[in-house]
Amino acid sequence: MIFKIKTISSVLFFATFGLISVLCASDLGVPLPKDAVKILEKTSNFGPVKSFTEVYKTSLNKAKVISFYKKEMARSGWKQKEEGIFIKDKFIAVVVCRSSKDKQGQVEFTVTISNIPSKEEFLLMRKEKPDKLSYMPIYPGSVQLSIVNLPAGIAGAYETENSIEDVVFFYKTGMLNYGWTFDNEKFVQSKDEPVDCPSCRKLPGFLNVANKPKITSKTRKITLIFRRKKSETCVITVTEVSSQQGKTAKTKITDSPRKTTILTSYHAYKSNRP
Repeated sequence: MIFKIKTISSVLFFATFGLISVLCASDLGVPLPKDAVKILEKTSNFGPVKSFTEVYKTSLNKAKVISFYKKEMARSGWKQKEEGIFIKDKFIAVVVCRSSKDKQGQVEFTVTISNIPSKEEFLLMRKEKPDKLSYMPIYPGSVQLSIVNLPAGIAGAYETENSIEDVVFFYKTGMLNYGWTFDNEKFVQSKDEPVDCPSCRKLPGFLNVANKPKITSKTRKITLIFRRKKSETCVITVTEVSSQQGKTAKTKITDSPRKTTILTSYHAYKSNRP
């Protein structure tokens, strides 16, 4: 038996075309395990991002909670992007579950729902000089795309033209100065993929199919995981996208500059047990 989130007294507020819309999280069809008991709820606003978080207890272990949401969120129209992260319309839902059970044999998990800002709203959050953070260093010379204060922690996005190797080396060494311990990393490298280039159509010789410039894009991605004390985690995902462009019989195309994106997710878990 599946229960929807019904007992929500707070609401999500978000701006759309200058109007303020009000929406209850229950309208989004977020499921709950049958025995889930809510022990806390809170809201958080940061710029255009409005979030609502509920904390629950359940007898299910972490693996079963994750499996439950993977299955039931899909039934409710949510699309899973990553483990515990779901998208529906203009909203994102994040489910975080503790690994261990308490003395009563129950596990705490949180459900955080946030609106997804528009492209224009994200551009307003862009800063050439990033905000300083107390819990981690900022990559030198990077541009801050966004910084969002969520109930479960803080998420940031940055951009640089430096290589993924330089960025990873910086964080592996710099995080140590903030008391973090390196825990794990995951590396993913995509194959070269053809890229459509509308602007290339204006180049001499492009109309000749045999001389069409060959443009490929390569993506490399590394996720770094750091831990501090028993309750803090920081996940840094660095993604580098570079283009390699060929040449025609008449024209050689210069390479496009690389773009390296840095996504940070800081989480300081605080127990909500009485």
